[in-house]
Amino acid sequence: MQEEASSTLLRLTKRLKDMEGKFRSTRIAFLARCEEVEERERKLAALKAEAENKEAELRDLERLIEEKKRDTLLEKEQLKHATARDLQLMMSYMLMRRDLVVNEVSAALRASEDPAQLVLDAMKEFYPSDDSVGDGDRAEFDTVVVYRRSCVALLEELKKMKITRETKTRVREEAMKMASDWKGKMKVADENWLEALGFLLLVTTYGLTYAFDTTELQDLLIIVAQQEQATELCRDLGIIFKQAPGNLGKRG
Repeated sequence: MQEEASSTLLRLTKRLKDMEGKFRSTRIAFLARCEEVEERERKLAALKAEAENKEAELRDLERLIEEKKRDTLLEKEQLKHATARDLQLMMSYMLMRRDLVVNEVSAALRASEDPAQLVLDAMKEFYPSDDSVGDGDRAEFDTVVVYRRSCVALLEELKKMKITRETKTRVREEAMKMASDWKGKMKVADENWLEALGFLLLVTTYGLTYAFDTTELQDLLIIVAQQEQATELCRDLGIIFKQAPGNLGKRG
């Protein structure tokens, strides 16, 4: 009888140890799974915070661009009824306001984790999706011009940061796609100098000049020859002219 009880006790002890082993294994697996879930949640939270930061940065840039649009359109309306004295005062105000906006844009770009991507996102409507814009609606056309000037200003500020070497491959590919799209829509003519200027700044700022024909780039430089950015663009493109950029009449 005692032997049977001992045998039963041994069996129960063994079963208890087996159960403890299974429980321990299950607990370890459960804790490992919990750590994986927590790590995934931390990564998701980090991605969400990054996305929210980028959205906030883009909203700030859009707000600055909208302010610039309103200021420019208001100034144009005021100029219609301005006296000589008014013009002097307006010019002083415009210069001060421009410097303020430029400083704000520069600060926003420098604070951004990915300024190159931020500027690309802000320039998506350089060529509006509505193809009818500019065919007859003067107000809409003026709005596009103001928007393109804002894009040029953004590219100029980004260019000062000399981000070409640090630009991510993904961002550079997106910039190349945008440049190809702009080139296909651009009308090469003297009156379209703003489009040509925007394109040249885009390819030089993002380091894409290698992808385009030098002769075509030179033709665009001739169109923007009277603009203040012409000399620097010549230098960036490695193109040397026989004449100063402001007096271009033929290729060198």
